[in-house]
Amino acid sequence: MVKVAEEIIIKGNPISRGVAIGKAFFFTLSNDDAPEFVVSHDDIDHEISRYQRAVESSREDILRLQKKLKDERIEEGAEILDAHLQIMQDPLLTVAVETEIRHTRKNAEFVFESLIKKYQKRFQSIKDSFFRERFKDIQDISRRVSGYLLQSVRVSLADIPQGSVVIAEDLSASDAAEARSNDVSAFITRSGGSTSHAAIVAKAKGIPFVSNANIDPNSFDYENALIIIDGRTGEIIINPSEETKLRYQSIREDVDLHFQNMQKDRIFPAETYDGYRIRLSANLEMVNDLDLIRSHGSHGIGLFRSEYIFLSSEEFPPEDVQYEIYKRIVQKIDGMPIVIRTFDVGGDKQLKNQSIPEKGNPFLGCRALRFLLKERSVFKSQLRAILRAAVEGEVSILFPMV
Repeated sequence: MVKVAEEIIIKGNPISRGVAIGKAFFFTLSNDDAPEFVVSHDDIDHEISRYQRAVESSREDILRLQKKLKDERIEEGAEILDAHLQIMQDPLLTVAVETEIRHTRKNAEFVFESLIKKYQKRFQSIKDSFFRERFKDIQDISRRVSGYLLQSVRVSLADIPQGSVVIAEDLSASDAAEARSNDVSAFITRSGGSTSHAAIVAKAKGIPFVSNANIDPNSFDYENALIIIDGRTGEIIINPSEETKLRYQSIREDVDLHFQNMQKDRIFPAETYDGYRIRLSANLEMVNDLDLIRSHGSHGIGLFRSEYIFLSSEEFPPEDVQYEIYKRIVQKIDGMPIVIRTFDVGGDKQLKNQSIPEKGNPFLGCRALRFLLKERSVFKSQLRAILRAAVEGEVSILFPMV
């Protein structure tokens, strides 16, 4: 008599809704350190050229992925890759690496990896988890550049067996972008959160996603096991019983039908049963979310948390930079009202090199409006930028922590 394997249930955090059934595909990446060696004076220019070619090849990859997302009408994913292209023009990936190669005479891959590790330490010191997640964009790019420098074979989710449940330590935005929704049933990761760019792309593609799931590939024979992923509850069921499998097949059919019906009429009026209309506004943290907000029928932006655009910067942005961002948002919402909150910095939200004194409880100390009243030049610069942008539409200002 053959013993039937028992059903195993693991709980994770639901990131992208939906129900999927498929076979495990373990997505692992090489973490080998780059070799270190000294190059001759005559070879320094060649080493820099080799690095520049790796960056340009990576840029071409991202442009290709961006076109793929646009063809799939996943605009928010395409905008995330816009940010990747901007990062690739940052002095971190251009001047700093080339200068370091000339100064140290070390090989490009070692210099590049060393600088990325320095930036990783800086990001890890940021208390706000939202901004720690943003380092994954730099990691995503660095992995691609290093692959070209080391001439290693890059693992991709573009060509994997149909019906695969991708299991990984973590996923980047480009990993999720390369995945074909017809082939990938779901994503499971051991780390990552709902603010990650991989999560945003997965949601846009309609791929169920569960994170923070403790799946050990050595603890079970996954080769032929069926896996059910419930993106609504975060449950992962390995080797489901026949009864469980039939139940989830029925749930998946109901979810798919419900989604199809909602897609037919995506924008519903925000009103009570007795006909009272309500203005439904959305909160905004990243400019990339604008298209998503509009497509779901928002009547305006109830709160734009302005500091989220700038926390990863070295210093507060100048007035003209702020003005261009505010103007773009106001123009893009076509006359709908928007409330812009002045910088709420302090507590767990600080710029990289901005030291704000903490007295007692940092969340009630020198932060938000109290901080801005001490830093009058920063405050006035932001107010001028907002007022200039207000010419374009209906803009209100909110002062936090009054």
